[in-house]
Amino acid sequence: MYLYHEHVSSILRSLKKGDLESRKTLYEITYNHLLYIAKRYVIDMKYCEDVVMEAYLRAFKYIDTYNVECDGYNWLCKIVQNTAYDFNGKVEISISLESLIADRLFCDCVNIDDCIESMNLTYVMSKLEHYEKMLIYYRFFEDLTFDQIAIKLKKGKSTVHKQYLRIMKDLENLLRD
Repeated sequence: MYLYHEHVSSILRSLKKGDLESRKTLYEITYNHLLYIAKRYVIDMKYCEDVVMEAYLRAFKYIDTYNVECDGYNWLCKIVQNTAYDFNGKVEISISLESLIADRLFCDCVNIDDCIESMNLTYVMSKLEHYEKMLIYYRFFEDLTFDQIAIKLKKGKSTVHKQYLRIMKDLENLLRD
């Protein structure tokens, strides 16, 4: 175990024993490292600091679950990673109806009102899960490749591609109804 990791582990052991002053020390020596970890997992970078702060709160709240035999630094990094995933699930990407239609993603209509009436696109989009909306946003609005989307969503390329095909099939079925 690296010296840094051992130092973090010893601080966490102190916290687990009830030394509340160790919180400040832990924050001072790990903040930049944990911020870097958050930046690797958070989709919307404006939430990185929030993720780290929430991770500290979780670590302090659940310090009793920390196994003193394990690497404390890795435990903290895992908390940051899980917190980032939670924040990613809360991030809303709004896709305007007009931009969908203007890009002719779902139809060849010229008039927006005609498209809305004929397909009820608002209803169809509301049926999608957050992750599905993000995948569509990245594919059609940011024009990303499946490799790039996989990196952004922290998933495998084949997984992203299969999910994309399923989403498009689901959309097609919803549009027919």
